[in-house]
Amino acid sequence: MAKVSSELPHGRSRYRHDGCRCATCIDANRLYMREHRARKRSLTAVPADEKPTVVAEAVGPVVAAVQADIAALGDLTGYEALAAGAVAMARILDSGGNVPTCRALRNSWRR
Repeated sequence: MAKVSSELPHGRSRYRHDGCRCATCIDANRLYMREHRARKRSLTAVPADEKPTVVAEAVGPVVAAVQADIAALGDLTGYEALAAGAVAMARILDSGGNVPTCRALRNSWRR
């Protein structure tokens, strides 16, 4: 016999089936959705209790090209944030498991 929704313990199932919005159920759903989105992108979710650590990464071809272009520009006083953003986007393009999440892009990459 299936459980009546009011008998469900607080957590993801009660959030989904019974509409409970207490802090426990919201946190359980938030953790589930974080892991779900990471699985969709074939990434590993960062546990909620751990803080991410900065690890020195190997420079990929896109990052190397962006850094070379930035170096060729010379003095970037006042534009450091834009340069850092360009390098960050290049890291995303170099990362493994990079999957477009927009349906139009996902379909165009298959062709």
